[in-house]
Amino acid sequence: HGKAAVRPPADEARGGPAWRSSLVGVGLALLLATIAGSIHKSYVETLFENERYYSALTDTERELAFRSEQALYYSYYKDMLTAFRTHPSFIGGFAAGMSNLLYNNVTEHPASINVLQRFNIYPEVILAVVHELGNRVGEALFGHGLPKTCYDVTTQDGVLHTCQGPGDPLDFYVRTVFLLQGVLSAGIFLLCWYAADESLIAGIIAIITLYFNFTEFTRVMWTPPLRESFAFPFLPFQLLAVLWNLRSDRTGWLPWLAVYTSTVLFALPWQFAQFALFTQATALFGLHLLDLIDGPRLRRIFTAVLLGLLTVWLLQVGSLFLLLSFIVAFDLVVLIYLPFEELSHTIDMYSAWSRRIIVGGLVSLSTIGLKALWAVALNMKDDTHIIDILRSKWDRSLQDFHVQLYVCAPEFDFLSAEYYTLSVTGLLPVAAGIAVLLFRRVFLGILVPPLKVDESQPRADLGYILVQAVWFFVMAALIMRLKMFFVLMLFVLVALIPSNQLWTGLFKKIRPSQLYIYAAVFLLVGSFAGRANIMEQLTRNGEFQNFPLLQLIEFARGQPAAASFAGSMPITAAIKCSAARPIVNHPHYEDVGIRDRTYNIYKSMGHFPDDVVWEHLHELNTTYLIIDQSWCGHTREYGCNVRDVYDVHYPEYVREEEFCLKWSRDYHSKYFTKVFDNGDFKVLRVETSPQP
Repeated sequence: HGKAAVRPPADEARGGPAWRSSLVGVGLALLLATIAGSIHKSYVETLFENERYYSALTDTERELAFRSEQALYYSYYKDMLTAFRTHPSFIGGFAAGMSNLLYNNVTEHPASINVLQRFNIYPEVILAVVHELGNRVGEALFGHGLPKTCYDVTTQDGVLHTCQGPGDPLDFYVRTVFLLQGVLSAGIFLLCWYAADESLIAGIIAIITLYFNFTEFTRVMWTPPLRESFAFPFLPFQLLAVLWNLRSDRTGWLPWLAVYTSTVLFALPWQFAQFALFTQATALFGLHLLDLIDGPRLRRIFTAVLLGLLTVWLLQVGSLFLLLSFIVAFDLVVLIYLPFEELSHTIDMYSAWSRRIIVGGLVSLSTIGLKALWAVALNMKDDTHIIDILRSKWDRSLQDFHVQLYVCAPEFDFLSAEYYTLSVTGLLPVAAGIAVLLFRRVFLGILVPPLKVDESQPRADLGYILVQAVWFFVMAALIMRLKMFFVLMLFVLVALIPSNQLWTGLFKKIRPSQLYIYAAVFLLVGSFAGRANIMEQLTRNGEFQNFPLLQLIEFARGQPAAASFAGSMPITAAIKCSAARPIVNHPHYEDVGIRDRTYNIYKSMGHFPDDVVWEHLHELNTTYLIIDQSWCGHTREYGCNVRDVYDVHYPEYVREEEFCLKWSRDYHSKYFTKVFDNGDFKVLRVETSPQP
């Protein structure tokens, strides 16, 4: 049982270490990646304009198109810009804006929270700083800030004034998001180019396939402010950096720095990045146990990822949600294990497979134990709902309020059967076939030695691609919102078509021209459905219309600045963003305190008497309660209506009339007074004490 074999990297087998291909080849790859990114940015902008008729909307209407958590995140960008506008100096404005984030009492009124610690809003902070610097530099050099074009648009509601260009804060924000999508496309090209042994054809295959399956891969044209819009563009670069470390024997600082930097850029904007990184870590450690990755190489990658996550933790002012994550615990356990690995090799009583199973089991148990110990020591329960969500996938009888809010949303359900329309473009079946070839090339000889393809050492980078694809499939199958991870790996798999390594041992000799023919056939077959998909996307036209919500926002703007609002999470986020009023609850759910608040506030949608609903709102100094009629009554399948869960928990109130439905008629209460009603939304003033 010797140490993990140190495999000669594939680049040296071709005549040189990683990244030392001809300058012409690297230059062409960078050029094509840049072109791909530029096209992607323009494509997303077109879809976004077509979807909303964005250029004809006022700022408020544009903001209201940001639903739920999108509005919450964008509001902090507005808060930073407001701080800059109210201070003559840049430093003073920045200090005031950061202070408002560190000591924020308008997001969970009346409590004060550290927004930087709780939420991943560095993208908003950075964009606000860049926008303000651009304006100040422009004024100093040219006498005006960033350019913008303003114009009047005639609509059925009258003449509206709107602006576009980098000088318009909202337009600057969404255009930056779309620029990042160009970075994503460039990253996909480079990742597939490198994965397929620096084949330009591989990158082209991936980009064309991306457009054939565009709406199955991204939703950024509908939801620009989501955290994934800022984080996901850096994932291809993080995967590329890992492949570089697996393939190259360079032990200098550059490969290590590539993993560290890309990890920070990926994890800083998105709280769910940790789960993707956890699957990556388990995949790499599994390959190590199979002797495909040597200890020093694994230690280098794990150290870079762990330090990247600790950097994010520091920037988020000590976020416990990240510190107590499985990825941090797993990385620590593996890094502690590696120096003592020799001990497991010296125990001859175990076979290689017994050792692998024992070590894997001990590392897994140690990870769970370490995370549990930290959680108990720090009394941290912020991520317990995630474990409950996973439990609910198998235990449908789990009647938990917080779980139901998630699992009843389509994006948190299992991967739907409709998703397998990917097969129409050929992406899914071809990727599955390539996965089988990768398994044969890398793992078959390890599992069944007599069936080994050839005598060369299996390539760890190819093995990693396969295992990571399987992991991302599991993530997508459990939670459909994460399907973009899986589709990304499908692009990588089909991009391996022109790679000689994929076909080794299958044919005695294969010429590059044959591989190009395979690639051309794949794209030709996929083009029939792919072209139809593209035409459907480009011809899709919509228009934003939400007059009832606009009326509600105007009402909220007319209330005192200290007036606080509670209600359904998507609506309170809109209130904070567009009316700049304090809110009591919001859609960012990764905190046990906000989950408890929402549980009590949502009793207004259950069978509860007035005094029970009033008591909780009064404790939170709530001024107004917003009733969203779309949440009232039996509007969804049983178990997904808010009242259904409360009926299980509070059977004594089942015979009570549903609180929110009372206000659809002429109803009076000594605890609440109706002050606004436009049919879709009703606003109740929460009395400071019961009226006679």
